[in-house]
Amino acid sequence: MKRKKPPEEHENLERWLVSYADFITLLFAFFTTLYAISTVDAKKMGRLVLSMQAAFDPTGFASSQSSRLSVAGSGGSAAYNASFIQSMMNKNPIKPAGGSGDKPDGGGDGDQLARIKEDISNLILDDALKDKVQIVIKSRGVVVSLAEAGFFDSGEHRVRRESLKLLDKIAVYLRKLPNPIRVTGHSDDRKIRTRRFPSNWELSTARAAGIVTYLVETHKFNARKLAAAGYGEHRPVASNDTAEGRARNRRVDIVIPALSTKSSDPDNLD
Repeated sequence: MKRKKPPEEHENLERWLVSYADFITLLFAFFTTLYAISTVDAKKMGRLVLSMQAAFDPTGFASSQSSRLSVAGSGGSAAYNASFIQSMMNKNPIKPAGGSGDKPDGGGDGDQLARIKEDISNLILDDALKDKVQIVIKSRGVVVSLAEAGFFDSGEHRVRRESLKLLDKIAVYLRKLPNPIRVTGHSDDRKIRTRRFPSNWELSTARAAGIVTYLVETHKFNARKLAAAGYGEHRPVASNDTAEGRARNRRVDIVIPALSTKSSDPDNLD
C-alpha cells in the first residue's frame, strides 16, 4: 500500500515583511541619531570630543598648547563632529579651528598675533634693514628675529648705532602692548673665545640682555614684563653646514606670546 505524500507546505509570500521591518527600524535609529547629533549641546559635545581624542591619541595632546579645541555654538557642532570623525578615520589629530602648522589657536589669540605681525611688518616696510628682520608666528607667539648682520658687529653685544632707529620703531609699538616679552640671543656653532666672551653662551646672553636693558632704560618698559635669555648655538633655525644657515642662526629673537598664555611671567614662555 502506497503512502500518501504529505501535502506541500504553503509558501509564505510575506517573509519580506520581516526584513522590511528590520530595515525600517534601522533607518529610524539612524535618523534619530543624526537628529541627536545636530541638536546636541556644544559644550557637552566638546567634552565628549576631547575625551574621545585623548583615548585615541597616545601622544598626550591635551598638554600641548597647539591642541586646544574650540566648539563654536550649537549651530557649528555638526560640522565639528564631521571633522572629528574624519580625523579619526585618517588617524590624524584634530586641527584647532583657524590654526595650522605652528600657528596658535584661532579666535582672539590668533587674531591678535596676526595683527601684531602685520603691524610690525608695516613699521619696517620702508626701512633699509627690513631684509635683516624676519617676523613669524609660532606656537609660542610672534617671533621678531633680528639678524646679526643687520644689528651687531661680529663678536660684539651692543646694537649698532645706525640700527637703533629701526629698533626704536619696534620698541615704541611693543611698549603699547599688554603682552609679556622675552628676548633670546642665539649664535651659530662656530666657537668664540675672547676676553669678554669666553663662549657663545656669554655672547648670546649679553646681546639679549643688552636689548632688554635698552627697552627699559630708553623706552621705559615695565621691567616685570621682560626677560632675557641666551641659548648659544643650541636652538638653530637653519643648518650650520652653510654660510647662509649660520647667518640665520646668529640672531636675537623678540618673542611676543598670546595674552592667554598660562602665565604672564615672560620667563615661562618656552
